[in-house]
Amino acid sequence: MLHRATIGVMALVTSFGMQAILSACLVSIIVILQAVGIPSKARLIEAVERLLDMARTPVNVFTNSCCASLVAANSQRERRQPSW
Repeated sequence: MLHRATIGVMALVTSFGMQAILSACLVSIIVILQAVGIPSKARLIEAVERLLDMARTPVNVFTNSCCASLVAANSQRERRQPSW
């Protein structure tokens, strides 16, 4: 149970700011594995992480573009309404 809590806390702490950095999850995965005492096979993790990173990128781009279009639509709607 302690390992699960350690993994959860370490994942939460290392996840801030990772979205904008290419392959930043690789660093956090190695840090988390070392924190709980699991030996890290960096080459194996790097191979799998690259595939996961390529899958995460389109999702991040899509969600960012959806949010940007919603903000643009709401700001245009607010400009059209009279303020009186």
